[in-house]
Amino acid sequence: SIAFTRSFSSARQPGESRAPVLLLSGAFALHTLDLVRDVVRAGVLPVATFAGGFSFFAWLLVGLYLALQARMSLAVVGLLVSPLAFLASIADLLLSGDDVMVPEALRSPWLTVHVTLAFLGNAVFALAFAVSAVFLLQQNLLKAKRGGALVHRLPAVQTLDRLSLVFLLWGFPLLTL
Repeated sequence: SIAFTRSFSSARQPGESRAPVLLLSGAFALHTLDLVRDVVRAGVLPVATFAGGFSFFAWLLVGLYLALQARMSLAVVGLLVSPLAFLASIADLLLSGDDVMVPEALRSPWLTVHVTLAFLGNAVFALAFAVSAVFLLQQNLLKAKRGGALVHRLPAVQTLDRLSLVFLLWGFPLLTL
């Protein structure tokens, strides 16, 4: 989060510094290994507990952001995504207690698919929130005719509007499945 802030506020163009994305990618890789370890140990996704749900949400959110970042340079969205993922990870750490045995009824592959899609829908909505917040910032700066160099560093309003719509259109079906 701090790396994204420093990168975005520096005099260079936001796409020039790869350090924040590389740090987030490294954290995502470590989180992936931790999730795989939990799946191997429990035999199911670690979403049977409230804390495990936060961890899975943070992982999906960062994974979706990194996929988006690979397609488009949206470092400013990373300014909002990384603290959200960090807070979800902290909630996981604070709420995690002893390992909970997952009941046999929750080991169904269909339940895993359903829960994964629901969490994916929530992560897509979180991305829609981040993109919409940047859209509102850009819109207000343009209407007020201020912002100077900041306006030129933010993505175009049309791009942000289109992305927000796409995320909302994907989020609702994913959340309902």
